[in-house]
Amino acid sequence: MRFSFAAALILALGAALSAQDWTDPSPHTVSLVPIRADVRLEMLDWGGTGRPVVLLAGLGHTAHIFDDFALKLTPEYHVYGLTRRGFGASSAGPGGYYGADQLANDVASAIVAAKLDRPVVIGHFVAAEELTSLGADHPQLGSGLVYLDGPWDRTNRATGDTIAKKLPQRRPSDTDMRSIDSFRSWIQRTAGISLPEAEARQAFQFSLNGRFIGSFSVLVGRPALLAAGVSARDYECVQVPALAFYAVPRSIADMPGYRASDITYQEAFEEMYRWQLQEIEASKRRFTQGVRRSSVVELPGASHYVFLSHEREIIAAVRKFVSSLE
Repeated sequence: MRFSFAAALILALGAALSAQDWTDPSPHTVSLVPIRADVRLEMLDWGGTGRPVVLLAGLGHTAHIFDDFALKLTPEYHVYGLTRRGFGASSAGPGGYYGADQLANDVASAIVAAKLDRPVVIGHFVAAEELTSLGADHPQLGSGLVYLDGPWDRTNRATGDTIAKKLPQRRPSDTDMRSIDSFRSWIQRTAGISLPEAEARQAFQFSLNGRFIGSFSVLVGRPALLAAGVSARDYECVQVPALAFYAVPRSIADMPGYRASDITYQEAFEEMYRWQLQEIEASKRRFTQGVRRSSVVELPGASHYVFLSHEREIIAAVRKFVSSLE
């Protein structure tokens, strides 16, 4: 599995939705789409005209992480976002342990329930598992897939996990936890991304006066995504065109969390850097050799959250890709 220090920084302190009286400023409507009698998925609708586009969040996040990015797509597309079961406002259903195929079935059911006409489905990170299953098992429902730093072999976890343990573990100070804004600023400084406030409130728990109070993983008691990432994906089964973005570090200075002053961790960062480059090449090869109608875009120096760090490049490439679809 590709180690994402940026994602780990955010998820390491995850919790639940804030109870504060607050209104989401993003111009979307929110609905709960019935998937089955005991499962409803949160669907955000930012509006727009043209071909429908569905956005799927990465590990531990909700559709609200796209609050800013989605608005850049609405001039040309009708944009929706789905929060997978067990996260945010979406219900979990029985059990709580779901594989990629089940999660992909959820997306397919939501597309049918919302009566979306062959949307382009865009997914970040582990949503790649849902995209691949969707493109293999429900090709008639979508016209194309877009992987945002996602098509990795997540069965290869041992090496990355071993190296990750050698890296520094960043933690917010008391000052960083005093308010939602200060906590988001800490994420910006440490992980290099601007997290939409609505997503911060979905992924973390704050007191009534706004102080961060969560300190446990959002995956505690919610192992849905753990099941999604343990099987090798067969890209040859994908029956629709697919575009994949890869964040490629140019040096160890691009590694999330790296500081030149961390002399003690220099060797560990260099080891992680070399391993990630190897994984990128291997992943691109599997993806392009497997998906018959595939294309790849490398983003040198991009954050793991490529749609936040390299928004302009992502949108330009998505426009070109969508224009090539039937």
